[in-house]
Amino acid sequence: MASKKKPSLRNRGERVFFLFRMITRFLFRSQNVGVLPYLTLFAFISITIGVATLIIVLSVMNGFSTTLQDQLVGIYSPIRVYPRGARSLRLDSLKEQLKEQPQVTQVIGVIEGEVLFQSGPASYSGGKILAYTDWRTDRLPVDQPTGEGIHLGSELARSLWVGEEDELTIIRPDAQRTPFGLLPAGQKVAVKGHFRSGFQDVDSALGLVSEEQARRLFNLEENLTNYAEIWIADRFRADQLKTQLEKLLDGEYRLVTWSEANPALFEALQLERTVTFIVLVLIVLVAAINILSMLILSILQRRRQIAMMMSMGATPRTILVLFLAAGMLITTAGLVAGFGIGLSGCYLMDNIFVIDLPPVYPMDSLPVQVDQFHLLAIGVVTFILGFISSLYPAWAAARIDPAEVLRYG
Repeated sequence: MASKKKPSLRNRGERVFFLFRMITRFLFRSQNVGVLPYLTLFAFISITIGVATLIIVLSVMNGFSTTLQDQLVGIYSPIRVYPRGARSLRLDSLKEQLKEQPQVTQVIGVIEGEVLFQSGPASYSGGKILAYTDWRTDRLPVDQPTGEGIHLGSELARSLWVGEEDELTIIRPDAQRTPFGLLPAGQKVAVKGHFRSGFQDVDSALGLVSEEQARRLFNLEENLTNYAEIWIADRFRADQLKTQLEKLLDGEYRLVTWSEANPALFEALQLERTVTFIVLVLIVLVAAINILSMLILSILQRRRQIAMMMSMGATPRTILVLFLAAGMLITTAGLVAGFGIGLSGCYLMDNIFVIDLPPVYPMDSLPVQVDQFHLLAIGVVTFILGFISSLYPAWAAARIDPAEVLRYG
């Protein structure tokens, strides 16, 4: 038997060119009803707008979530270590146990205590004092406290009506014996400045002091801290590292990751991002419905042409491929245009037309961060919707009976 010859590159090119000509004729040339080219254009514009909107909105939400996580980690640290059955933690002992862990980049001791701030005869506010044995520049927008004095959160300073170089009293909850009985222990300090982290619970209750001043205030010995922070290179591996460290430390400490410290916030962010993605995909679904109606109208207009093509040798598979390719051509063109507009919009919003945010937000401007996974998901979802919307019209066109159409019209 003679083997079938494979089509040459020239023949393949001619077939592709013929297929492209037929697609453009079916999509942009109307016979009886003049709306077919406009339906094709509307389908293209709908996909473009849907894809661009998805990219811009998801990039803004991703930038907001990432920026919020970075600031939360800066304040709460990836992993916190609390002592079990004791009020203080020996920092040198913990560092010795973790020195062989390559993922641990830094261990910082934290001195913390609940206090009552007083700035006048009737101006009180509850809060906490914090001091760190080491400082990280990305933690808060303030330099490491040194010497005497305190840095207050912006909301706390506003509620106490104090500014720089004003004086306030820090009242500890523990009592001291005096000739007049038990009285709260207090200490006057000068306000060295204030800071804004963007988080209400931090800005309205936190005061930063130096390590030496905190030890004197809470009567804490050298090398003892209330708890410790473990810093790692990749914050998203905090949960995995926590499991390893719990086995290493043998239950001596209680470990809390940054995501466990703020579960409601991250669940809300994830739910909001998922719901937004689903809602915006409906825009692409509307565009896919436009492709479906446009292809069905094209088939109804050209039933006789399709029948003539099939009577001249075109197989149902050829007709199926023709209309599938037509639908996917619009989908691909809209996807490419949508990616161009969406990515350009993200660049402009991030570099040129920067949108400033009011002080109630934890960031100064609207953050925009494009995620490659989101781009891949948008492309896959758009292709799937375009393929599904093109499949039924193509299948219906391939089932046309040429003899019946040519006979009865």
